[in-house]
Amino acid sequence: MGTTHDHFVVPFVGRTGENGNPRPVAEQLQSVIDHYAQHGWEFYGVEKVGYTINPGCLGALLGNAPTYANIDLVVFRRAR
Repeated sequence: MGTTHDHFVVPFVGRTGENGNPRPVAEQLQSVIDHYAQHGWEFYGVEKVGYTINPGCLGALLGNAPTYANIDLVVFRRAR
């Protein structure tokens, strides 16, 4: 049987630079990876997860429907 791992997941929302330059997003992601690597976590990947946002009390009374969004989650692992 293979090695068992613990996993740790953090949300990630990158901010682009001027003119939509994606380079700052890559640098921000690298910073997150480096931070957790210093604490013994191995970068495992980035996953996109969809979720539902239910309307608040007033929105529900007004008949607003739930909205849907996606978030990027950075996944780390380390051997137990």
